[in-house]
Amino acid sequence: GAPGGGAGGSPEEAETRFLISARKKGGTKSGTFLLTNDFSRPACAETLLGKLKGNWSGASYTVFNSGKKAGKAGDVGIGEERKELGVIFYEYDRMGPGKMKVCIPRTGVGQGFWSEKNQSIISTLGDLADIEKLSADKLPKHLKNIFMICTSKRPKWDNEQKGHVLNFKGRVTESSVKNFQLQCLKETGEATMLQFGRVSKNVFTLDFGYPLNALQAFSVALSSLDGKIADSKGFDMVKRMRKGSVT
Repeated sequence: GAPGGGAGGSPEEAETRFLISARKKGGTKSGTFLLTNDFSRPACAETLLGKLKGNWSGASYTVFNSGKKAGKAGDVGIGEERKELGVIFYEYDRMGPGKMKVCIPRTGVGQGFWSEKNQSIISTLGDLADIEKLSADKLPKHLKNIFMICTSKRPKWDNEQKGHVLNFKGRVTESSVKNFQLQCLKETGEATMLQFGRVSKNVFTLDFGYPLNALQAFSVALSSLDGKIADSKGFDMVKRMRKGSVT
């Protein structure tokens, strides 16, 4: 979406401090990224913060902490097992990300994590693990106590700019299909709890707050940049395949 007006701090005024880096893992069928706190050396036990793993089409991404996968790394001690930090769901149209929904565990539920030893977030959601069906209103009561659902804001038409815009309050300065904002209506109303957008070529700014932590917010932004079958280029192809017109 195009950036709207409003007062806000300029990205150039922000303090520069390294936080998280990502390295795409080769040899995988899906987009898998290793998230580290040191971009100068390969990911290892000392630097690994977590992992972001997409499905084959890029329609969903799961965020993990740096724990060990049960059954693969031998005996896993208490507190060392891999845990999920959230799942990001996408639906694309010709303009780019048409919808984005993020399901995260509530803070206080296993320190904000969901353990693989029980079930994955997607398997726990069951039929609701679909971007069309997933909403805070549709969650059964026992899941409302575990998960929060965040959704992307849809751009609004602006007569002056003659286009659909989002108000980034000066933090995003260039139009891009990658620009987006998230809100968590049941938790914080219409307040923006994450926004991501372009400020120059190959440079984006990311702002976030409760209920997301830095690793979750970074993963959401990273997933939106990953090339995927489910993106706008694949939209028409999938549509033609459904109609049987692809040879």
